[in-house]
Amino acid sequence: MIFFYLFFLPPLFTLIDFVQFLFTGKKAFNYFGGLVLDIVHLVCFPVLFISFSGIAGGVDHFLFEGPVLWITVAVIILSVIGYFAIQFAYLLLSQPATIIVLTLLACGVIINIAMLISHKETFIAVFNIPIILLYIMQIVTHSNKLVNS
Repeated sequence: MIFFYLFFLPPLFTLIDFVQFLFTGKKAFNYFGGLVLDIVHLVCFPVLFISFSGIAGGVDHFLFEGPVLWITVAVIILSVIGYFAIQFAYLLLSQPATIIVLTLLACGVIINIAMLISHKETFIAVFNIPIILLYIMQIVTHSNKLVNS
């Protein structure tokens, strides 16, 4: 039962958050609840995934091999930092900085989709789909702000 709470409730809450965002344009879980979901999905799950991958013999994906590994890791880290920066400090970001962060988030979406496609196990989707949904919500929210300003 604890396995269910740890792995399936956060993605379920993020899915609910995304559905409400689709219909209203606003997130259901904002402030503290949203921050907890963000930390779970963008920090805890990837660290767990990397830890498990090390035990299980590594990640079998072209984005995590050879010289591309460091580029992928850098983009992932920068997209996570950018996610939190644009969510909590968007008033301090200039328009070019916002565009760079949105581009990093789009790269994060592409990396997570590539991971979904390459892994045949559906369990990996528990980690990737919520990240994709969170990034999409940020991209839509802040691209709308850029267009309207």
